This record gives sequence, C-alpha cells and structure tokens, in this order.
Amino acid sequence: MIIDNLKGTITITRDSYGIKPLFYTSYRGGLLISSEINALISLLLSLSCRIEIDRSAMLHYICKSFFLPYPKTHIKGIY
Repeated sequence: MIIDNLKGTITITRDSYGIKPLFYTSYRGGLLISSEINALISLLLSLSCRIEIDRSAMLHYICKSFFLPYPKTHIKGIY
C-alpha cells in the first residue's frame, strides 16, 4: 500500500502472480482491506456488523459453473 499525502491518494496492489486476491469493504466512511475474506468477516463481526449472504451472487455461482464475476463475492458489501 502506498499513501501519497500530497496527492491525497492511496494505491493498493495485489501480488503480481494473482495468487492472493484483494478483498475490500467500506465501514463508517473508511475502507477495510484484506487478502482473506474470512479476516474481513471476522473484523466486521467483531464490530457488531451484520453479515449477509449475497443471494444473487450465490445463484450466479451455482448456475455459472462455480464462477463469480468481479467484483462480486458471496457476502453482501465485500468485493
């Protein structure tokens, strides 16, 4: 992660081989980022946030040969 205070930007990248994904969600105007979705789920639960399954994403996953299109995940609000 690179923070440029002069430009007011943050650059976040994932590994160049694409092995580790990059998951993110918003929380109280901020951004939570992790390479593991379970870490975000655990953090949100510890903050007393409600976690919901994205039913449309799961239906797509089941009907389209176990594939979710970017930026969807099986949890609402986590991309």
